[in-house]
Amino acid sequence: MTVTIGLVERKPELLDTQVGKIFKAQMPSRCAEYGVLHGGENRKGRDMSPQTVRSLFAAQIVLAVSAATFLTATATAASATTASAPATATVVVSSTSGWQKTPINLVAGDGYTISYVSGSWTVDYRNFPRVGPGGYSDQVDGQIYQGCKYDAHSNYAVLLGAIGDSASVIAIGRGGAFDAKSSGPLYLRINDDDACLGDNAGSVKMTIDEVTAVPQSAFSGYSAQTDSGHIVDVSADWTVPKVSCSYALYNKPRAAVWVGMWGDLQAQHNKTSWLPQIGTSSDCRTLGAAPIYRLAWELYSQVSGGGNAIQYGMSVSPGDQINAAVDFLGPYTSTSVKRNFEIRLTDLTTGNWWLKNIQTNMNVGIDSIARQGGAIVENNGNDGLASFSPPINLTKVILLTTARTFRYVKWVMKMDNGHVLATVGALSVENYGSVEDKILSYTVKWLRKN
Repeated sequence: MTVTIGLVERKPELLDTQVGKIFKAQMPSRCAEYGVLHGGENRKGRDMSPQTVRSLFAAQIVLAVSAATFLTATATAASATTASAPATATVVVSSTSGWQKTPINLVAGDGYTISYVSGSWTVDYRNFPRVGPGGYSDQVDGQIYQGCKYDAHSNYAVLLGAIGDSASVIAIGRGGAFDAKSSGPLYLRINDDDACLGDNAGSVKMTIDEVTAVPQSAFSGYSAQTDSGHIVDVSADWTVPKVSCSYALYNKPRAAVWVGMWGDLQAQHNKTSWLPQIGTSSDCRTLGAAPIYRLAWELYSQVSGGGNAIQYGMSVSPGDQINAAVDFLGPYTSTSVKRNFEIRLTDLTTGNWWLKNIQTNMNVGIDSIARQGGAIVENNGNDGLASFSPPINLTKVILLTTARTFRYVKWVMKMDNGHVLATVGALSVENYGSVEDKILSYTVKWLRKN
């Protein structure tokens, strides 16, 4: 279900209570009928009675999270009155109310995504069009009287957020992924000051979700799991990492970079997940021999007798710019059938490319093979993760999907001995043309071999 969130009173000691100053200004009609109380000034140009100002609800309290980027989420909402706060929710944010409390309680250090689902709003229904939570363009924003902004550093109609009683404002806009810097309930609002909300109209629907962190001994990176529907195509860009093999005497560590799609977390738990993937493998050889750099692909399966072992193709060189993709060709039925994919890789540095159509050798349910998509860095099991520097930047991990909301999964390369071999940086998420399609960006940094 969807939660409609409304006006919430904040702690009175955080309010600005100076109301006596008068600000004389020529203002367009959007502020002509409403007093603006922010920073102790009446920007309306005349005295303002207490009744003029909508509930001086607890303004000034906003988001103390990293301004990093923001991303999307699975939406199974829960009521704000539930005893234990949900980890995910879909909420409707009204343009005619101030700070609105969501059902989500953030935990400092945890990762979250906020993403735009639908809706539009305006800060002046008589004179300016409706826009999404990204707010007005600079050109339109410049036509609006600036004294009505809640956050002077952001354009009008940008979605703002806050954690608990924090007083730092940050623009959420259309959303993205971030790590919470403090703990507390998440509040949202439009960028328009309290007493100027009377000429607003509309609302926007957003999804909020906690990023799931999963220890995994083989790889590090991120993936997006659809709440329904499936992944249609996933692609990624990266630079072939140069590996150091000076310590590789009797084993063969590697640093393979893959893009692919796979089954949902339940399929992985049930060991029914498949993984069509393609990438590059930077492999050390024994006794300090020169490393090998080459294309690699695989149709991996957790099912006994399914899939195939890693196959290798054309040579690449460290520093080459790579674009690779996996396309799901169908069938898209929910019943178990053999599934078809196209895998392709282009070396943008040399112009060489490689393409192949592959098919599962067994019938596979769609939830076991096309519910997640992403890009990861993989080690060579007990032989370890080959040393690479600088970190691998996985940019433009593009997911084309039939879904609107997602759960984001952070894969942490943690071995049975407790060692973490590679760290994953902050996740950046953007819409790719529509709310169904996403662009992820992040880095993977080498820490140790094993």
